[in-house]
Amino acid sequence: MKRWNWFEVYNLFVSTLVGHLLVIVGYVVLGLIAFATVVVVLENITNSQLGDWLEWIVSFFAHDSVKNTSKVRQATLSVVSRHV
Repeated sequence: MKRWNWFEVYNLFVSTLVGHLLVIVGYVVLGLIAFATVVVVLENITNSQLGDWLEWIVSFFAHDSVKNTSKVRQATLSVVSRHV
């Protein structure tokens, strides 16, 4: 009796039409879950939270000479108010 190699079983499954359809459906479901997660997160973020996050990101990566928090805060809030 031949023992099945799991790699052969996987290849046989994916090479069939049903296997392809299941893989496509799986990717679509994962994409919808990711999209719904992004939508929920963006709906729950307020402008002040987004400004705080942008300020932290800018101040984290900025050079020491431009880490004046009032200027960073003003710049990030102006960007947020224009785009949100």
